[in-house]
Amino acid sequence: TVGRFKIGQVPIDRLLGKEMVLLMWAIEDSDPQLISTAIKNWSGLSREERWWLFTMTNAITGHADDKRGWRKAIRYALTENPIDDSDKSQGNIFEMLYKNVK
Repeated sequence: TVGRFKIGQVPIDRLLGKEMVLLMWAIEDSDPQLISTAIKNWSGLSREERWWLFTMTNAITGHADDKRGWRKAIRYALTENPIDDSDKSQGNIFEMLYKNVK
């Protein structure tokens, strides 16, 4: 079955919805072979990073047909920048620096 947007109560949390829309923006015009890369990169971001990216993209980007700006940047960031499969997260520079100082 095909999912549909509807007005009223939605069975998922609003913040999870933001995260999912960010992923959809990344893959909406991309090559289907890049979807797994986008999911890996999206998973490597923290929830707060995904919320921030959604907020910035939603606030600054124009219409869906513009194919430019933040939505285009999100697509390139998540589909054209594969993470290393041996490490499941993107890593935080502050965490790496902290570990090196200890």
